[in-house]
Amino acid sequence: MIDALQELVEALAEDLGRSVAVDDPGLRLLASSAHYEDVDRARLGSLIGRRVAGPTRDYVMQQGLQSWRVPTRLERNPEVGIEHDRLGFPLRSRYELLGFLWLIDDGTLTDEHVRLASETATRVQEMLVRKSQTQLDADIEIEAIVLGLLLSDRASRLQAATDLVDLGLFPRAEHFSVVVARVATEPGGPSPLTVRDATRRGIAGALQGHLRESYAFSVGADQTILVVGHRTPPPDHVLTSTGTALHADIAKAAAEVAAITTIGVGKPVADLAEAIQSFDQAVVAAQVAEGRGQSVALWANHPLDAALRSWLAPQLRNPLLPDLVRTFAEQPEETIAMVEAYLDAGTNVSVAAAALHLHRTTVYYRLARLKETAGIDLDDGATRLLVHLWLKARRIRPTVD
Repeated sequence: MIDALQELVEALAEDLGRSVAVDDPGLRLLASSAHYEDVDRARLGSLIGRRVAGPTRDYVMQQGLQSWRVPTRLERNPEVGIEHDRLGFPLRSRYELLGFLWLIDDGTLTDEHVRLASETATRVQEMLVRKSQTQLDADIEIEAIVLGLLLSDRASRLQAATDLVDLGLFPRAEHFSVVVARVATEPGGPSPLTVRDATRRGIAGALQGHLRESYAFSVGADQTILVVGHRTPPPDHVLTSTGTALHADIAKAAAEVAAITTIGVGKPVADLAEAIQSFDQAVVAAQVAEGRGQSVALWANHPLDAALRSWLAPQLRNPLLPDLVRTFAEQPEETIAMVEAYLDAGTNVSVAAAALHLHRTTVYYRLARLKETAGIDLDDGATRLLVHLWLKARRIRPTVD
């Protein structure tokens, strides 16, 4: 399709004797003609970076072009590099904005030029509609399979993972993280169509540096699930940057949607069929972000908040236990009993030792060994609270996988 689009742009530019470009809705360059004498700094920047960026982009987006329905003039602004007016032709399907065809007007644009450009814009629009429908059909199939990764039985999740791989997704990925975007819908807020459209654009923008085969998603009006494949275990800052970029690109598409969206990011897993674990964590992380008034939260960065929210559920989900608690739960039962007595005694070693019929030295030794071998430091207040909460919660709520 790109070759055919490029041919249309080049033909129109030659007929008009002026520069022509086609951008996607996020102002990323899809096709561009050769230079003519009307070139300015904004056009050069777009060609070099393959997108409109910086102050130029800010100015263009402020003109309300996302709502354009007819050819509209963009006034020159030399301060941001736009030294000539533009005439923008919005390219739309029945349901969404697909992009723009741009002419540079150096003052010599005629009615005949506009007529020819309008004809080409119609042909470009038809081409983009066909491409959009093809991609939409593929996305619908993929989105249904992504939801299959969240089913309760492992056999169904294995089948969903196999189906995604068979479709060519995650070809070299060995680790998988889940990002959840939660939308606090309310009466009078953005429509479901606006939410879905902005979220799709946000995903495309945030992951533009990734191969399209390296991620899959399912977009909903109140919750979107994004599964990202990684060749190696991604560090926390990479996971956080993905969530931050997603929120920022949703804001670029529709600020009103971003204002009611929070992003949660789960911990990576090494098995696509177990992405449900990362999903559960991402859901809790999004709730944590909302509660803290943040746009993005990484599950691993908020163990106490995440634990409190997840432990209010009817069951304790093992994947939602903070890493520190899971490590503690794997300790010998005598160590767990000793720690519970120690915490119940308000960290008074003498009282704990008496309750356990142990010598104080034994309690001190076991606490030191716990810190040395498992990295659990009960001198830290947050660690004490996490461990003590789990010790009490497990007695009233069963832990399940």
